[in-house]
Amino acid sequence: MTIYQAPYWFLIAAILVGLMAVLGIFLRSKGMVTKWYDWAIISVGLLMGMFALQNYFGSISEFENQAATMFLTFMGIPALIILAIAGALIMRRKAKAAV
Repeated sequence: MTIYQAPYWFLIAAILVGLMAVLGIFLRSKGMVTKWYDWAIISVGLLMGMFALQNYFGSISEFENQAATMFLTFMGIPALIILAIAGALIMRRKAKAAV
């Protein structure tokens, strides 16, 4: 990572935190209840996703295409699964409250 790339990752992290705040406001306006561990799971999923993307682009810049693809596969797919689990937990809690 060069000195010029660091502000971009900070900017991406700031955007993700802002999007999480907007998601919280949206869920509250729709009447969906979230617990603290939902946000912990979402945070872990986003951190894994950012880690996968950073290493993907780092490997691509070093012309290691196979390593980039493998890392994106082994870290990106679990990140998406974790985010899907968090979404399912929130939707399931909403369905229970409606019954």
